[in-house]
Amino acid sequence: MKLKYVLVLMLSVCLIAAGSQDEKDKKKEKKKKAKPDAERILGSWTIKEVRMNGETQQPPGEILFEFGKKEVVQSFGDMKQTSKYELDPKKDPKQIKVTMERNGNEVTVTMIYKFEGDKMMVCSKQNPTDGVPEEFSDKDGQNIAVFVRKKKE
Repeated sequence: MKLKYVLVLMLSVCLIAAGSQDEKDKKKEKKKKAKPDAERILGSWTIKEVRMNGETQQPPGEILFEFGKKEVVQSFGDMKQTSKYELDPKKDPKQIKVTMERNGNEVTVTMIYKFEGDKMMVCSKQNPTDGVPEEFSDKDGQNIAVFVRKKKE
C-alpha cells in the first residue's frame, strides 16, 4: 500500500511539473510568434487620446496615420503630410524617428514608442527640439505628450 501511495505521489508531481513546463513552453512560443515592430506598425492608426501635463484629452477629430514600410501619411481633415520614419526597437525605450518637411526645411523628431495589445503609445516632448523623453510620463510640468493610437480595423 505504501508503494502504491509513493507511486501515485510521484506521478502527481511529474504531471504538475509537465503542466508547468507546458505553460512555460506556451509563453516561449507566444514570444516567438510575436511580430516584429516593423510589421506591427504597418496599417492605419487613429489617435484615441492625448495625455499632457497630467490631463487626458480627446483629439479634435479623426487624426489618421497610415504606416507603410518606410513612410507614414498623416491625415487630419483636408490636410495630408507624408513623412519618412525609422524604428529603433533595440533602444530602451524603443524609438521612432520621423522626418518631415516644415517650412521648406527637413525636420527630424525622435520619440519613444511601445505597443500594448492593439494600441501603440507614442511619447514626445511638446517642443521636439528639447530632446527625447526617457519614459512614458505625462506629469504636470514635464512638457511631454503621450499619444495613444489604436489600430483601425
